[in-house]
Amino acid sequence: MNKIISTIIFAWICITQLLHAQDSTRKWSIAILPQHVIISGLRLDLEKRFNNSIHAINIANQLYLGKKNDGREDLLGAGIEISHKVLIDKTKSKVEGSRAVDFFFSYGPAYHYFEFKYNSTGWINDEIDGTPIITRGTVVLTDDIHRFSFAFSPGIVAWMSSKAYIECSIGMGIRYSKITQREKGKKYINSFLDYGYTGLYPVVLVKAGFLLF
Repeated sequence: MNKIISTIIFAWICITQLLHAQDSTRKWSIAILPQHVIISGLRLDLEKRFNNSIHAINIANQLYLGKKNDGREDLLGAGIEISHKVLIDKTKSKVEGSRAVDFFFSYGPAYHYFEFKYNSTGWINDEIDGTPIITRGTVVLTDDIHRFSFAFSPGIVAWMSSKAYIECSIGMGIRYSKITQREKGKKYINSFLDYGYTGLYPVVLVKAGFLLF
C-alpha cells in the first residue's frame, strides 16, 4: 500500500513539474470538488492552461480515508486523473478578457487504488504452556482494488470574477476494477458509486476554483 501511494504522489509531482518547466506562461488554477465527501474522498484539481491556446491539462489528485460497511472496514486510497481540456470558443474566453463563460469538453484516463482492512475469524498461531497450537481467533484481513477509468464530458465554466469560477460538467465514462477479496460474497460493487464498480458510469462534476496566476 505505501509503495502504491508513494508512486501516485511521485506521479503528481513529476507531472506538475514537467508542465511548469515546459512553458512558464501557462496559467495555473486550483479547484476543489465538495461532492467527493460522499465517498469519503478529497479531490484537489490543478489545471494548466496554455497561454493564447484552447488547450489545458487538468490533474486531479484524490485521497480517500474513512469507514465502510457500517464502520466495520477501514478505507485508505489514492488516485490520479489526467484530462485534456479543450475550449470550444477560445476567442470569447473570460481568461482572455471578453466574457464570463467558457464552454469546453475534456477527456482522459484515471487510476485509483483502494485498501480495506477489517476483522474476521480465522486460524491463528497460539501457544499454551509453551506448546505451539493452531486455533480459531480474530484476524485482520485486507482487500484491495485497482481501478482504471476513462471519461469524456462537456462542460461550462462560469467566472464569478477575474479569478474565481465555478465549473460544471456532465458526461460518461467506462471503468474496470480488479478486486482482490479475502472473504466470499459480493462487496464494493453495489452501484456505480461504489469503489469496485466495473462498467459504464455517469460523470457529474461540480468544481469551485481560483485562478492562481
